[in-house]
This record gives sequence, C-alpha cells and structure tokens, in this order.
Amino acid sequence: MRMIITTAPPDKASDIVERMVSERWVACGNILPAVQSIYRWKGEICREAESLILMETQAEKSTQAMKFLQSIHPYEVPKIISVRPDLVNADYLHWVLQETHS
Repeated sequence: MRMIITTAPPDKASDIVERMVSERWVACGNILPAVQSIYRWKGEICREAESLILMETQAEKSTQAMKFLQSIHPYEVPKIISVRPDLVNADYLHWVLQETHS
C-alpha cells in the first residue's frame, strides 16, 4: 500500500478526492480542511490557506495514480508525495486493495 499526500485549494479538495475515488485510483481520501502553507514561489514568499489530502492506494497503482492526480490538479507544480507505510491494519489493507482493483 502507498499513501499519497497532496495539498490543494480548499474549494478544490473535495472534487480532487471524488475523482480519485470514483476512478479507483485511491480507496479513500481524507481532507484536512485548514492548513496554512508558507513557501517561496517565483521569488516571493507566499502564504496560502490550503487543504491537506491523504489518500491510500495499492503500491502497483501509485505511480499512475500520482500521474492522474497531477493531470487534474489545479496547481502548476503540485505537491504530490507517495509514502510507504511501515505497518497497516490487515483488514484495512485488504479493503484498499479491493477498492483500487481495476
């Protein structure tokens, strides 16, 4: 299993997760609606309200899921990170694999 992490504008987060789930790229998406991001972009320090999105998929689909996420993401350079969990509840892992099966 892999966990895919991204940030998005709060008004776009739900649409992103819904597309990822409906097209079976991920089994689940959790939206943490209020994070403050501070970063440098094109030479300026920026502060933005964003939503943090956590999604789970099977390892074999993670690269393609990340490519799909990038294709639908509204940012020019979105944060898209895949993390390999050290331990996962077996029943949850089974469910993730079942829900992301093509």
